[in-house]
Amino acid sequence: MLPMRCRCGAATAEILLLLAFPAALAAPAPVKVRRHWHAFVPPATKRPPRLPSSHDAVEIAASLTEQILSGADKFFVSAPYAASFLTCGVKSSAADLVAQTKAPAEDGEQRSINLQRNIAYILYGGLYLGCGLHFIYG
Repeated sequence: MLPMRCRCGAATAEILLLLAFPAALAAPAPVKVRRHWHAFVPPATKRPPRLPSSHDAVEIAASLTEQILSGADKFFVSAPYAASFLTCGVKSSAADLVAQTKAPAEDGEQRSINLQRNIAYILYGGLYLGCGLHFIYG
């Protein structure tokens, strides 16, 4: 082949190659279409597993909260007296414990929690405030 001295020599060489080898002009074989993205990614370049983000944590917390609240709702609907006894008894007990621990001690003595008094508050809160008032107003 003779050396080409013009600027279009590279283009001329490509045209000559295409004319000499007509198979290069043929249409390419049809590509098989796959549905999944991972079919197109070579195995060495597959994505690593994604780490959980704060958005995932929020979704998980919201889902867990919804499950807990729906369970509590079912409990309050299916057993209203037990739920009112439990709710008002716990609230009365907590109020009494706060009153016993935050009240000033006499003569600098160490205050202890009176369990008999706390049980009385649990029963009063659960039976009268919970069940009794649920019966009257519910």
